[in-house]
Amino acid sequence: MTLRAAIDQYIDFRQSQGAHFTCMANALRRYARDVGDAIDCDTATESQASAFLQQGVRSGSNYRAWKHTVLNGFYRYATARGLATRSPLPAERPKGSPGDPPHIYSHDELHRLLAATETFQPRVNQLEPKTFRTLILLLYGTGLRPGEAFRLTQADVDLSDALLTVRATKCYKNVDRIAMLSWARKSL
Repeated sequence: MTLRAAIDQYIDFRQSQGAHFTCMANALRRYARDVGDAIDCDTATESQASAFLQQGVRSGSNYRAWKHTVLNGFYRYATARGLATRSPLPAERPKGSPGDPPHIYSHDELHRLLAATETFQPRVNQLEPKTFRTLILLLYGTGLRPGEAFRLTQADVDLSDALLTVRATKCYKNVDRIAMLSWARKSL
């Protein structure tokens, strides 16, 4: 089976399981183009896989480790189904950057940030000051990621029980979760 056909089969498999899988599918298709769509699934070399892992990567980037994880998932699938006999990936997963530690705002810092929203001058297509303030409070009080907050709908909000249903979580996993509005009854 060609590399492209095996990758398409893997993408279909993952999507049939409910995975959104768009970013990973694009990375796998880019890998197939770089290595050669029409080559046999088992003929990709370690040097080709390593070259793909290095493309578009800045030093200390987690992107290389992410691409390795994506390719590793594909090759585990391919070897388990007899589409490939081996993985051309380097044995060791590339190390990503440790990243910055999260900053937890103190109440004083939060109050200053909220006070700054009152002087916020919105431009075209930007959030109004009250909306910006509400967004800051929502992110602070629930621990939501910004993308999760922007995707909330009115149906996701249960003010009587102070709960939010968070859909389309990180990496578009097909799992919902509940977030509590612990600050809903307090005012800052």
